[in-house]
Amino acid sequence: STTSPQVEVDAMVSLYTSTNGPYWYNPWPTPSSSSNPCSGWYGVSCALVDNDCHIIQINLAQNNLTGTIPASISSIVYLEEFVLNTNSLFGSIPSSLGSLEAMEYLHLYENELVGPIPSSLGQMKRLVSLGLFSNQLTGTIPPALFINPTLVYFEINSNMLTGSIPSTIGQLSQIESLYMDSNQLTGSIPDSIGNLTNVVYCYLFDNFLTGSIPESIGAISKVVFFGVNGNLLSGTIPSTIGHLQSAYEVYLYSNSLVGSIPNSIGNMSAMVYLVLSTNELTGTIPSSIGALSQLNYFSVVNNMLSGSLPASICNLSQLGSLNTYTNVLSGTIPASLANLTSLQFLQLYSNHFSGTFPPLRSNGSCIVMYIYENAFSGPIANWLCSLTNINIMVANNNRFSDSIPACIADFPGLNAIGFGYNPISITGAEQFPPSLLYVDISHCNLTGTVPVHFLEQAFAYLDMSDNLLSGTLPSSIWNTSVQQLLLNNNRLVGQFPPLPDRDECTIQYLSVAGNMLTGTLPSGLARCNSMTAFFASDMSLTGPIQGLFAVQPFLQTLVIASNSLSGPIDDVFEASHAKNWIFNAAYNQFIGSLPIQSIARGQYQSLILTDNCLSGTL
Repeated sequence: STTSPQVEVDAMVSLYTSTNGPYWYNPWPTPSSSSNPCSGWYGVSCALVDNDCHIIQINLAQNNLTGTIPASISSIVYLEEFVLNTNSLFGSIPSSLGSLEAMEYLHLYENELVGPIPSSLGQMKRLVSLGLFSNQLTGTIPPALFINPTLVYFEINSNMLTGSIPSTIGQLSQIESLYMDSNQLTGSIPDSIGNLTNVVYCYLFDNFLTGSIPESIGAISKVVFFGVNGNLLSGTIPSTIGHLQSAYEVYLYSNSLVGSIPNSIGNMSAMVYLVLSTNELTGTIPSSIGALSQLNYFSVVNNMLSGSLPASICNLSQLGSLNTYTNVLSGTIPASLANLTSLQFLQLYSNHFSGTFPPLRSNGSCIVMYIYENAFSGPIANWLCSLTNINIMVANNNRFSDSIPACIADFPGLNAIGFGYNPISITGAEQFPPSLLYVDISHCNLTGTVPVHFLEQAFAYLDMSDNLLSGTLPSSIWNTSVQQLLLNNNRLVGQFPPLPDRDECTIQYLSVAGNMLTGTLPSGLARCNSMTAFFASDMSLTGPIQGLFAVQPFLQTLVIASNSLSGPIDDVFEASHAKNWIFNAAYNQFIGSLPIQSIARGQYQSLILTDNCLSGTL
C-alpha cells in the first residue's frame, strides 16, 4: 500500500489542527481522514515497512507552528524523526511519545514548552539525539533518560530544571554532546561522569552545582569543551584535569574553587581558552603554563594568586589575551613579554607588580592595556612608544614620574589614555591623534596654568582634577571642543571668564569645584544649552543665579553648594530639566519662597537646599 494507515492519518490531522496549520509557513493541503500524508506533504517522509507505507519522518522546524503537541502522535509507531524545533509550541511534552520505540531524533528545542520531561522518553531505546533546549521545562531530570546505549546528543540546556544530576549519567556510553547548562540544577557532579569516555562537549555551566570537581573528570579524555563555570563548586582543581589533552576550551570561572592551579595543567596541549577567574585560588601561576603552545586566551582574574608572572608565559606565541588582574601577584614583568607578538589584550591591573615596565616589540599587536593599581616606575616612553597600534592604555595608580611622551601623537588608533595618580608631567604632550577621546591625568601633581592646547582637542572626556594647577580659568572653557572637562580641586583663582554674546557655548560637563574662584557666575551660562552637568561648589562665588539655569533642557546635575550665592532660585525649579536630576545648593544665601508645586512635579534623584534663607511650606 502507498497510503499510510488511518490511525497515522488521524494523528497528522490532529497535529495540523492543534498547531494552527493554515498559518504555517509551509502548510499542508487541508488534511482530512481521507488524506494521504505520503503524497508529498511538506516535511513528511514515508517508507515501506512490511509492505505497508508508514510515516517515518516529520520535520516541521521553523515553520510557524503555534499550539500544542497532540498525544496521538504516538500512533505513528514507526516514526524515527520528530523535528518541531524553533516554533511557538506551548503546553507539555506528551508522555505518550515514549512509546515510539523507533524514534532516533526528537527535536523540540526553541519553543515555549512547559512542565516536566516525561520519564517515558527513556523507553526510546534507539534514540540518538534528544533536543529539548531553550524551553521552559521544569522538574527534575528523569534517571531513565540516561539508561540508553544509543544516545549521542543530549541537549536540555536553557530550561528551568531542578534537582541533581542522576548518577545514571555514567551509562551514556556513546554520548558525545552533553548540554545541561543554564538550568537550576543542584547537588554534586556525579563521579560516574568519568564513564563518558566519548563525550566531546560537556556543558554544565550556569547552574547551582556544589561539591568538588570529581577526580574522575580526567577519564573524559576526548572532551574538547568542558564548562562548569557559574556554579557553586568548591574544593581544589583535580590534578587529573591534565589528562584532558584534547580539550580546546576549559571554563572553571565563577565558582569557589580553592588551592593552587595544578602543574598538570601544562599537559593540556590542545588548550586554546583557559578561564579560571573569580574563584579563591591561591599559590602561584605554574610555570608549566608555558607548555600550552596553542593557548590564545588565559584568565585567572579575581583570585588570590601570588608570586611573580612566570617567564615561561612569554613562550606562548599564540597568546592574544593575558588577564591576571585583581590578585596579589608581585615582582617585575619579564622582559621576554616582547615575545608575545600575538598579544592584543593585556590586563594586569590591581596587583603588586613593580619595577620598570618592559618595552614591547615595535609595531606590536597590543591594542588594549590595563596596568593600573600596581607599582610600576621608570620612563614611560621606553615601553609606550613601541605600542603603535594601542587603542586603550590605562596606567593610573603607579609610580611613573616622567612626562607623557610626544610619540602618542603618532598612534592612529589611540582612543583612551590614563595616567592618573602618577607624579608625571605633560610637557611632552603637545599634539594628540584625532582618535583620542578619553584622557585622565588627575592626581598627578601637575603645576602651572591650565594647558590651553588640551582644550583645543575634541576629547570626549578630559580629567585634570586634583592637581596643583594655578592661575585663572581660560576663556576657551566655554567653547572648548572637550565635552566633559574636570578641573576640580586645583588652585585656580580669579573669576569665571565672561562668555561674549557672539560666542557659542559648547561645553557639556564642567567641574571646577574646590578651587579658589570668586565673583559671580557669568550671564552667558544661560546660553549653554548643551550642558548636562555643572559643578562649582566649595568656593567663594557670590551674586545671583536667577536666569542662568532655567533654559538648559539637558541639565541633569547642578552642584553649587558651599558658596555665598544669593537671590531667588525659583526659576531653577520652574525649568524643564532632565529626569532624575540632581540639585545641590546647600550652604549659600538664597532667599525667597520655594515653588512647592513645581518641586512636587519634578523628578529628583537628589535635592539638597540645607542652610539657606528660603521660605515656604512643604
